[in-house]
Amino acid sequence: MIQGDTYYFAVHLSKYYPFSKRVDRNYYKVEISNKSEPSYKFYTIKELSENNKYIEAVSIPPKKEGYFLEREEKHRNEY
Repeated sequence: MIQGDTYYFAVHLSKYYPFSKRVDRNYYKVEISNKSEPSYKFYTIKELSENNKYIEAVSIPPKKEGYFLEREEKHRNEY
């Protein structure tokens, strides 16, 4: 979503992380923006990349890596 000179990019998750916010049961999201707003849990890429809990979370390999690689290959040239 873009509002004026601010953008928001949402990553939807089924698991809670300290940098995510709860939307519903088993449904969370991380919102990345070019403008930080910690009270709403909007983070810049720089803030996330310096967050130890984020670094730990993205270091975990996917459980079904083949599934995601297959999807990436299938949809690579769609956009």
